[in-house]
Amino acid sequence: LQCCMSVVHIVAKHAGRLPAPIAKEIERDLRILLLRHHDKAVIYYACKTLCAVAETRGGKDSGTMSMLKRFVAIVIESISSDEALSVQNKSHCARSLYVLGNIARFGADVVDAAVENGECDISIQDLLRVFRKTLESQPAEEYDLTRGALGACGDLFVARPELMFNRDGGFGKGSFDSIMRAALASSAERGLKEQALTNLSELIREEEFRMTATSGSAAANEVNASTKASVLKSAQKRSRDAEKLQVVNGQSDRSIAGGIAQRYWTDVLALCVDSAYSVRLK
Repeated sequence: LQCCMSVVHIVAKHAGRLPAPIAKEIERDLRILLLRHHDKAVIYYACKTLCAVAETRGGKDSGTMSMLKRFVAIVIESISSDEALSVQNKSHCARSLYVLGNIARFGADVVDAAVENGECDISIQDLLRVFRKTLESQPAEEYDLTRGALGACGDLFVARPELMFNRDGGFGKGSFDSIMRAALASSAERGLKEQALTNLSELIREEEFRMTATSGSAAANEVNASTKASVLKSAQKRSRDAEKLQVVNGQSDRSIAGGIAQRYWTDVLALCVDSAYSVRLK
């Protein structure tokens, strides 16, 4: 199943524009997988492929937008309840966070384009607020949903690393810095330390891929125009935020990921001698 979705993903990325009937049929099948399947690897590939298909036809009436709205509603309903969540509801919420994180990671440009065109009222910034609210609303002993929300934030930051900063482009009040510091602290729960390290690893790996990837092929020029505009705006904003970060760190960082890695390097080194074997391996 994962191999099949990988093939569809590659075709969608390189074919430029899929015929509308085929795109809708693929989206229908992927939505069913997202709603019914519980295997994380399958959900990951389904989100990745769904967002790739959406890039070829825009956000209007796309499966990506419908899944975004549906799973956001599930998370909001879960964290708004005054009663303790049942095991089943916790599972639904954790799964929804995972889906939303991957939609943010692979479909950020599609979502931004849809918001600009008035086709969606949930922005990437709104998604981050939902994730942070989930983090803040969990009791001290609840680690599963906390780790799920932290992982969703990490997926979102892979696509939009500049959202880790505050409005001034730094690590001050309003940024994600305090949450990362707490998760990377030696006293933090093992799973949270592992997730924070995974977030940093994925962010740096993706930035490295961006820097080494070859620029647009002929097929890329066929991508939906609104999505292309969103990609360009995202790249320009990332460049501006990287310039701000150079001032914050006092060094010449060529990328946001480099500045973020420098920010938490001391914390990462401290975890190299952590008592938990799985944390040291990260």
